[in-house]
Amino acid sequence: MDPHDEAWVQYKDFPNYWVSNFGVVKRFYKNGNEKTLTPWVKQGGYLCIDLVRRPKRISKLIHVMVAECFIPNPDNKPQVDHINQQKNDNSASNLRWVTSSENQMNMINPRTNNTSGFAGIQSRKYKGNHVSWRVRIGLNNKRINIGDFKDYDDAVKARQEAEQLYFGEFAPNRE
Repeated sequence: MDPHDEAWVQYKDFPNYWVSNFGVVKRFYKNGNEKTLTPWVKQGGYLCIDLVRRPKRISKLIHVMVAECFIPNPDNKPQVDHINQQKNDNSASNLRWVTSSENQMNMINPRTNNTSGFAGIQSRKYKGNHVSWRVRIGLNNKRINIGDFKDYDDAVKARQEAEQLYFGEFAPNRE
């Protein structure tokens, strides 16, 4: 990011706080001093800042602050998504307003009880022996069966293709 491209906006009801499109938050004091604030990590890995305007003190997610200041939300979507799934990359170019469903589409990490290591892929067993890999995808509260595959790599490829087909711009960006 070119430092010349950094823009700053005063944050809503907290006039002493300014937010940049790179995800940096500064506080300006009455004596003219300024301080770049160090965020703390909230449960779930998101970066947070405490804002104070007496008698108010609130904790605010930095990615939400950046989105509120720099990203239009004409459809009034309730959540902010990190496009590259990096919770510490709060630059405006990496954020977008989404619905809960759209936010779920852009997930890479499988559930904690997943044994295949890849979201949407399940090991199929018959009499305790591995038989195939079942691939499914969820969309609009419906489960879509993509198919069963003997080879794990074929199952992964099918899942990725299904994500591109069904999720479009919200498909995870896997490198």
